[in-house]
Amino acid sequence: MIRPNLAHPAHFHSPTTGRALVCAWTMAMLCAGAGAQNTPHPQAQEPSAPLSVALLTGQCPAGFPVPTPAQAQSAHLLKLADQAEMCDTRADYFAYRGSLLLMAGRLAEALTNLEKALLLDPTLPGAQLDFAQALAQLGQKEAALQLVDQVGGRDDIDPSLRQWLTSFQTTEKNDDWTWNAMLQSSMGRESNLDSATHTDTLTLYLSNGPVTVSLADTERPVAGKGTKNWVAVQGLHPLGQGEIRLAAAYQSRNTPGTNLGSSDQADAALTYAHPAGPGIAAMRLGGLQYKKENAYAYKESSAQLKYEPAWRIKNCPWSLTWGQARQEHLTTPTMSGDYQYTRIDASCKNNVGGVTALHLIQGQDRPQDPTRPGGTKKRTEYGLRHDQALDLWGHAAQISLWGRQHNSRDQDILSPLLGGTIVQTRRTDIGLGYWWRVHKQWSIGFDLERTRQESNSELSQVHNKLFYLGIRWTTE
Repeated sequence: MIRPNLAHPAHFHSPTTGRALVCAWTMAMLCAGAGAQNTPHPQAQEPSAPLSVALLTGQCPAGFPVPTPAQAQSAHLLKLADQAEMCDTRADYFAYRGSLLLMAGRLAEALTNLEKALLLDPTLPGAQLDFAQALAQLGQKEAALQLVDQVGGRDDIDPSLRQWLTSFQTTEKNDDWTWNAMLQSSMGRESNLDSATHTDTLTLYLSNGPVTVSLADTERPVAGKGTKNWVAVQGLHPLGQGEIRLAAAYQSRNTPGTNLGSSDQADAALTYAHPAGPGIAAMRLGGLQYKKENAYAYKESSAQLKYEPAWRIKNCPWSLTWGQARQEHLTTPTMSGDYQYTRIDASCKNNVGGVTALHLIQGQDRPQDPTRPGGTKKRTEYGLRHDQALDLWGHAAQISLWGRQHNSRDQDILSPLLGGTIVQTRRTDIGLGYWWRVHKQWSIGFDLERTRQESNSELSQVHNKLFYLGIRWTTE
């Protein structure tokens, strides 16, 4: 992630470290955390002693010291992790742990812990500022500025800190764009590089009866090596009470050793989000183009309206989206259609840096050409994904598990030659990903996925297994 310059100019070298230390100092000065009133002077307290004693006695420490950068190392964070259950109701525990995770650059885990601290004590100033820092680094600058405004308006804030907060607000509000970028290159193997049908024969229903024909070798699945390259850019710009978001991505795939050629996909989207009633409304316009060399071309233009209410179920944000996409199959124009859909998304965080997200989509794909085979298609999709932050030998890592099921049903028959059956298709994707940050902005990892598409039409039965190993670079 791109990191805004939040460091206090007089005291700190690292923006994250400086912000976290200022926030911890604020919390200690105001004694807002549970148990903080009995905490000795921060600089006179050795953190390892109370943590070790707590582990032996099974009790949560009486208080937590102002953190130092050295304490953000994995060993100290592991000790704190062992205390999560016994300190489950202590706001200062989650604020302290979140501050250390923030200094360590583990933003997702920091955000989870700081959010828990503020749920337990919404007025905890140090946690508010650390939470604002994490939000800003993740690109949510409007929410970060609102938190800073709240803390800056308190009567018990030290004058020097108030002056610094005012300077920070001015700097952030004058910043035009915040940008994040990612580059990834992978190589691996797939069992069906061309997404070919998995059947060897096809039954044709002729006037004199059904005839079974064998498919040519060129129509069957091709297994082999593949390489993928991907670049993505995201930008955010505050505008009034809302914000503009710009996203673009490009992905290419090559299949060396085959005659399948390369494929390319480019997409971009522009979103404007603004507070609306008890929540946030966002309007998004997007476009996508896909091309497979000498075989297939497709483009899509879309518009959607999304609303995320402020109220949540057990602190799990959710949203409702209405959208429409014009889908154009350039090499087979008859198959083009207009897809209208409704989508529900929800996500929940756990206390150890994990996020579980699910979505449900239901819609109809109406043909642009009334003679399109199959007519209108009804579609539904269910998806579940879990991302879990880990610590591996002192380096941040993430493991991801996901599953999707897409169902489609035609309104009319596909072709009299294929019988009078209404085509129904069910596609299931199950995947596993693991990425390990080996050095600052660099990560290595792999993605493993299995796809199985079943249908009552022989032409729509597709199976694939893939494994890609790659390297990834992201902005800080």
